[in-house]
Amino acid sequence: MMQQNQHSRMIRLSEHYERLKDIFDRFAGLASSQLVNDKYPVKGITFLPRLNRNYFDVCFAGKRVRFSFSVAEDKTWSFQGFIACASVGHDGKPVDGIIGEFSFDRQGETGFKTTDGDPLCIDSEREAAYVVLHFLNDNRQ
Repeated sequence: MMQQNQHSRMIRLSEHYERLKDIFDRFAGLASSQLVNDKYPVKGITFLPRLNRNYFDVCFAGKRVRFSFSVAEDKTWSFQGFIACASVGHDGKPVDGIIGEFSFDRQGETGFKTTDGDPLCIDSEREAAYVVLHFLNDNRQ
């Protein structure tokens, strides 16, 4: 019985991982298309995607922030996407620990709220860019 439960959990984890990883990959692409666009008012933001390794780096004004993806179960036994943000040195190694983290569900909704109280969704170009800028700004302090 225990083996069957572990097997079922592994199948569920695999299915959720694929769905959540797809959202993370789109998050990177959506934020990048917004923030590196020639028409975007903030200049000099670059993205270094390593999506096959579950992260992407964003560079701005001499700073580099890594957005790393993983999957975890929440208190209700549901799987959530989890993103940890850390400062990264020029050698590509994390420095100063994690500067922030957040989770998202299968619809891409995060715990961040809009001014109307609605959850920010990383599966939207404008909102994905906002989340990335939030952590770049936090890192500047």
